[in-house]
Amino acid sequence: MRFLILALVFAASMSRAQPVDLPDKVVLATTDWCPYSCADLQRSGGRKGIVVEYLEDVFEGLGIELEVQFYPWSRALMLARRGEHVHGLVSSVPSEVQGMLFTQVPTMSYRTCVFTLDSSSWRYESMQSLIELNLGYIQDYGYGGEVDDYIFMNKGRPNMLAITGNGGVVRLSRLLKAGRIDGFVSDPLVAVYEMGGVDHKLNMSACFEEFPFFLPLNPKLPWAQALINHLDGVFREETSQIILDGMVAEYLSREVQE
Repeated sequence: MRFLILALVFAASMSRAQPVDLPDKVVLATTDWCPYSCADLQRSGGRKGIVVEYLEDVFEGLGIELEVQFYPWSRALMLARRGEHVHGLVSSVPSEVQGMLFTQVPTMSYRTCVFTLDSSSWRYESMQSLIELNLGYIQDYGYGGEVDDYIFMNKGRPNMLAITGNGGVVRLSRLLKAGRIDGFVSDPLVAVYEMGGVDHKLNMSACFEEFPFFLPLNPKLPWAQALINHLDGVFREETSQIILDGMVAEYLSREVQE
């Protein structure tokens, strides 16, 4: 797999020679969002996450050392905007962090679903149905489309509970089990991965449109556009998607360890 990615990077680099020198090292921020990016290597069995491992191979092919730093998501966004300690983010969407320079080709995609207890009688009919729930979510996350619009229009209301920090899905599930909320929103891949070993019987009561996410860099960096061009060249190759699909299947097939 690594050989295929390195070959793709070489081909993209040769076809898109850039007058700007690329850096020797790039530092990207992210949060604990397994299986996309995994901060707890002991729990993940030493795996760093689908997107992190994929990007490590891509950057290695470009001759660039990639360092990934983990923060609570709100802090990761702040650091990326300032560009003082990190150069960008492992993955994001434009609605989460404005003013950044994003790749044009997505690395992966995500989807948002509403999770309730199995015993819940709530049924989704339209976005207005969410008003019936005391809804939990992670502050500053981009859930995409109508969900982001709903959160923006209703945040601060008594039936909305925003949390910050790491381990968001497990914490939200505990709030759900304790009756503090009636449901929460999450990407299903993250929920399946993070909920491994947690004895909460949940129901995926509604799912929304799938959205792509991208790699953003701070636009103040003199080499940002050149690096974005190289990355786009690799990401758009059909073989890259095949490799990512294989990584997703591999991650979800393994038993999650506590």
